[in-house]
Amino acid sequence: HYKSQLSGQRIMAMVKANAYGLGAVTIAQALAKHHVDYFGVAYVDEGLALRQAGIQTPIMVMNPGEQSVEGMLTHGLEPEIFHFQALERYAQAFLRYPELAVGRVHIKVDTGMHRLGFAPDQGREVGQRLAHWPGLQVASVMTHLSSAEEGGQDAWTAEQGAAYHRFYEDLVMELGYRPIRHLANTPGVVRHPHLHGDMVRLEIPPWRRIARACSLWCMCKPAFPTFKRFLRAKASPTATRMRPFMSVASRRFQWAMPMASPGL
Repeated sequence: HYKSQLSGQRIMAMVKANAYGLGAVTIAQALAKHHVDYFGVAYVDEGLALRQAGIQTPIMVMNPGEQSVEGMLTHGLEPEIFHFQALERYAQAFLRYPELAVGRVHIKVDTGMHRLGFAPDQGREVGQRLAHWPGLQVASVMTHLSSAEEGGQDAWTAEQGAAYHRFYEDLVMELGYRPIRHLANTPGVVRHPHLHGDMVRLEIPPWRRIARACSLWCMCKPAFPTFKRFLRAKASPTATRMRPFMSVASRRFQWAMPMASPGL
């Protein structure tokens, strides 16, 4: 049981992609009864479906998009912000809703995934920009530990943790308060207790562990077509270290059944 491996941290349950095919509303309703602290979804329409089902638990939207700001604000959804244009766009929209006391956002820092997020040395700049929008509140600062399940990559995971903490402390220096620290995904919960922070993200179910335990993926052939929406491409210098593949089994798993959206 994952809760037994925590020491009071909050839990964000990831129910994106219709809870990985299990039914997001059904799963979220069950978890809400157990007082899960947050839900995480990929897109605004997924969050709206939970709200329409009566779920009042805080919801983070990982890819809020450019046309959905009003929908997030009116339904109390909290966007993940990973570049300055998104911060500006959300802040401007927030000003059009004076009845809202606080607009809560989640700041994503890129510590080595090189997919989405502010650079580790941009913490103070992000804080300075936020100072222009006193109604906005940083609910959490998050990152993605790209190789948390791989023992051979523990040094790399430690580097990611150090880069995250540099960003976090620089941001706090400008904000004057300490948002939720939010680093560990499912394998991070199991293998890196020193990176649990204040809140952890749990997949439902942990597909990667299932895939690694199965030795037959290399023999699998697709039984039906699968499709994946690409959210955003990010250029990276040639010399920059990219995310390593986790294992041969993971590679086979990604080929056989790609996840519906990135970011966990």
